[in-house]
Amino acid sequence: MAVTPARRDSAQPALTAPDGACRQLTSEVRERGGTLLALTGGHQTPLARMAHISLPCAAAAEGELLGVLPEASTLAAHLVINALLAECASRLRLSPADLRKHHPGGAIGRRLADCMPRRDSL
Repeated sequence: MAVTPARRDSAQPALTAPDGACRQLTSEVRERGGTLLALTGGHQTPLARMAHISLPCAAAAEGELLGVLPEASTLAAHLVINALLAECASRLRLSPADLRKHHPGGAIGRRLADCMPRRDSL
């Protein structure tokens, strides 16, 4: 899985590539001037070698669903991403209003709308 750091002035893409082979996606991040942070099974995967920063996020045992779908490494990557996002949000002092700018629709946007004042009440 790969993500670029959050920036206040623009939305940065979040990219996923479970197999660690995603040359086209990494090119897109670099063309946009983003920093590629890779969460992979190890430093020697194709994605890790292309990334600016590589964080190994391997699981000792996968516990694969149906013998093919990785569970443990997916959960490990999810937890690392949430920790990184929480730290970025804290350092940037992001508010629900900041998040709503980039998530105006969908479930996140609806939840944020509940804690935002309505335009007509301003």
